[in-house]
Amino acid sequence: WSGLSSYVMPADNDIENVFSDVVDDLVILQTMEGVYYPFYNVNTIGTWEHKAAFRVKFDAPVDLQITGTMESDLEVDLEAQWQLLPVLSPAPKDVEELFSPVVSDLVIVKDIAGAGVYWPEKNINTLIALNSDEAYYVLMSAPATVTYSNPANDSFAGHKAEVKPNPEWNTVEQTPATHVIALGKEAIDHFEPGDYIGVFTPQGHCAGQMQITGSAQHGVLVAFGNDPYGGSGTGFASGEQMLFKYFKTSTGQAFDLLPVYDLTLPDANGLFAENGISAITGFKVSGTGIPENDLAAISLFPNPTSGAFTIRGIDENTEIVIYNMQGQVVETDMNQSGTEVTLVPVVHEAGIYMVKIINGNNTIFRKLVMK
Repeated sequence: WSGLSSYVMPADNDIENVFSDVVDDLVILQTMEGVYYPFYNVNTIGTWEHKAAFRVKFDAPVDLQITGTMESDLEVDLEAQWQLLPVLSPAPKDVEELFSPVVSDLVIVKDIAGAGVYWPEKNINTLIALNSDEAYYVLMSAPATVTYSNPANDSFAGHKAEVKPNPEWNTVEQTPATHVIALGKEAIDHFEPGDYIGVFTPQGHCAGQMQITGSAQHGVLVAFGNDPYGGSGTGFASGEQMLFKYFKTSTGQAFDLLPVYDLTLPDANGLFAENGISAITGFKVSGTGIPENDLAAISLFPNPTSGAFTIRGIDENTEIVIYNMQGQVVETDMNQSGTEVTLVPVVHEAGIYMVKIINGNNTIFRKLVMK
């Protein structure tokens, strides 16, 4: 998957003719409204229009040749909605420079099938440059116009930083279905540089990850959805719960994280949504940093449960707090005696919860699934 545009307007702009030399490797070509799907002989795009932008999937690398004249109108009108942005420049374009005249009306710019994000309100820019021949997603809060400069004036050489993926997690399949999650400084500044935060599906697949750098004021995590056109199926389905893990590189240990969402943003329910936007203001994790293996004696069962569950291996006067996936407390309890306690939660809504267990000087979290 990738974004596709061109600063050259094809002399023959029939879409089937433009792709005729590479059609055997073309899976699908899409605009926001149309589709060219050669295998099923579907073509609702028709022609390559001026300042066109697409998302495209090939099943092998291709070299697409476009012959024509350079675009002369370098203004792109943007609406207050999600749309595809073409790059009308033969050289990389500084994304901050392009949007600086209209930044007050810009919500976000992001890769079509990558982890690059420019989100001015959150002081996030992992996108850096808009590359020639590619296209990007843009969301505006009000209509605006951006203008590409004369190509002779373009000399920007910035590029996205490459992040080494966590070898202990599965490879993330990058698709056009993405949910962007901003991580505030207070959410990441107590983690060590080189460690990882990942977002996982309920099936246990890593569907997005970021590495802590130690220099950024904010972080960004991009969660990827499933690819309906032959993907691996390791991404999110729409409406699935997003789960988070922290990987400590120095010890190779992983911990569950409970996010606290910024409830002012539209997608603060912890569920995956294509083109979703969320922000996490903090994480709840073991306050002592004690490895999970050292506390294996504490067990929670049955899990999943449709009602009552038991916590075993705890001490007298252990405090138990249950959180939903928005970080809100839904129930508290205190174990008065014995090494186990059976709880019947007042919350019966199906979903994933975190159980905080304050056992003596130790604090740990266990995940609870309500059916």
